[in-house]
Amino acid sequence: MSYATLMVYVESDRMPVERVRLAAHLAIKFNAALIGLSALPIGGPVVAGGVLVADTSPTDLKEVRAKLADKGNWFRNIAGAVHRNVEWRPMLDVPTVALAREARVADLVVVGQHAASGDVYSALDPGRVVLWTGRPMLVVPEGVTVLRADHIVIGWKDTREARRVVRDSLPFFQEATRVTIVEICASGEESAARERMDDVARYLNRHVG
Repeated sequence: MSYATLMVYVESDRMPVERVRLAAHLAIKFNAALIGLSALPIGGPVVAGGVLVADTSPTDLKEVRAKLADKGNWFRNIAGAVHRNVEWRPMLDVPTVALAREARVADLVVVGQHAASGDVYSALDPGRVVLWTGRPMLVVPEGVTVLRADHIVIGWKDTREARRVVRDSLPFFQEATRVTIVEICASGEESAARERMDDVARYLNRHVG
């Protein structure tokens, strides 16, 4: 198993150079395409007669399209300097909704760690994206420029979510030189916990050797 397509979110009002470069290097590592995505809603939300509508003029639309086009040029300059196989997707939509929808094409989605400041209508909400995308996500803190994944630690809990995370992360396990599995259990449950962790270890060994 590997990743064929990575998607990285690019805020329209910021320049996340380190995140974009990290995503581009990961795409090269996995021999994957890289899609950059940015989104802005058309106008702002206005309540009229109890209904939420968008207040948009032709000038507003032109400005939003121009801003996303400029960001696309910036993305191609940054990512394209690292990786040849890049694509840009500008979306006229609420960022969280747009990313959750467009993630259907991606195997892995790369986002920043914190919600962008300012208007929540035009800012990405990473927490909601995690719940809505149905795709594995890599959350990159500020200042992180490289991801080697030499030593991976699994905080195991025998749940659907933990099993899915391990499955979705298999390409990273193939790159790791060391994997540590940890489970916190109640007193007297040590033997059962050890059996569960042994099963996880066997699962990984059968996939990555």
